[in-house]
Amino acid sequence: MAEQQPRISVPRPSLRRLAGGRAISARVTVTESGRKDAVLVEVYSAALGNELPVTLGYTRFSRPQTKNVKLIAPKFVRRFLRPRSRLHARVVLSQCSTAGYEYTAQSRIVLRRQ
Repeated sequence: MAEQQPRISVPRPSLRRLAGGRAISARVTVTESGRKDAVLVEVYSAALGNELPVTLGYTRFSRPQTKNVKLIAPKFVRRFLRPRSRLHARVVLSQCSTAGYEYTAQSRIVLRRQ
């Protein structure tokens, strides 16, 4: 099996949308996929001390393709996001394949209040 290289990007990382309870989109590309591969996207930030999850999203892939995954911050997290003007974060993609492999990809983003 050739090594799989999933990719992730967040084209419009809007802190205003997340703090307001709306979704931002992560663009996920999977180059190899089984019939029911699961993909989890998590956004972490150390702005509150320890690196904690800010938002997450989930989808399934049945073939190699690119999908948008909606990321929504839970209500209890949004109150910590509202007073901030920007937030440095790490985006982590984890793909669990039906063949029993796990693949990951990471990127860094800055969420800004626009």
